[in-house]
Amino acid sequence: MSIFSFTIPTRIEYGIDATARLGHFTSSLGDRVIVITENVLSQSQAVQHIESVLKGKGIEALVYDGVFPNAESNTVDEIAQLARKSRVNVVVGIGGTRICSIAKLVSFLCKNEGEMADYMHGKEGNGKRVPYIEIPTTFREVYALTDSAFITDAFDQVNKVLSLNGLRTDVLVDDPAIMAGIQPVLSAYTALDILALSIEGYISLKVNPLVEPVLLRGIEIVYYNLGKYIKNPMDVSIREKLCTAGLFTAIANIITGFGIGFALSMGMNGK
Repeated sequence: MSIFSFTIPTRIEYGIDATARLGHFTSSLGDRVIVITENVLSQSQAVQHIESVLKGKGIEALVYDGVFPNAESNTVDEIAQLARKSRVNVVVGIGGTRICSIAKLVSFLCKNEGEMADYMHGKEGNGKRVPYIEIPTTFREVYALTDSAFITDAFDQVNKVLSLNGLRTDVLVDDPAIMAGIQPVLSAYTALDILALSIEGYISLKVNPLVEPVLLRGIEIVYYNLGKYIKNPMDVSIREKLCTAGLFTAIANIITGFGIGFALSMGMNGK
């Protein structure tokens, strides 16, 4: 068997109501928090729950909810400027891939000089960031365990994936309970993304005996539970199983990387 190695420096908090512990580990990272979310989620129970949990630990979070669909790299600059002026020392992102990538890049810019355009055109990171906590509202967040983020370049309108020194998620909070408000159709598409990623990972030349059974299990979970979810999207136990498949895929893809199917998905819609 060939030698393989990988690292997951991200702390993972997984399970139903995992966000209830958010105040505990956030307070150990800092006390000046900005919560970044999208406009359509700003009045949702999920965001209100996050605010309440943080407030229970004496943390009054600044909530930025001005991120609209298809937000571009200039949005990162706008939020980062606010975060710098507010001396933020913890960034929390709650939403889908675009929102979480924007929040992740904000945490990076808080400790790196310049604007997003600089880093999109070759500038290197200094390896620093303010701690970043990610709370996905979909079954999978493929960049959460990597040093990469997805963003649309405001200059040329091209969807891009940036990998930067210091760009990382410190804590991933995967809580199926907060995903109840997401449109079932969107969640079903996300589950199909997980299936595609699992299959691509399984046939990758980089697959090894450690992640092979993880990917197979992800395929099995989606196969047996997607139909059940479509019939009963409010069943949190089914959402938990699909979240498990998404987490398995995210871990495995650290080794296998992404295939053409996922590249096409990101390029077309950035969801």
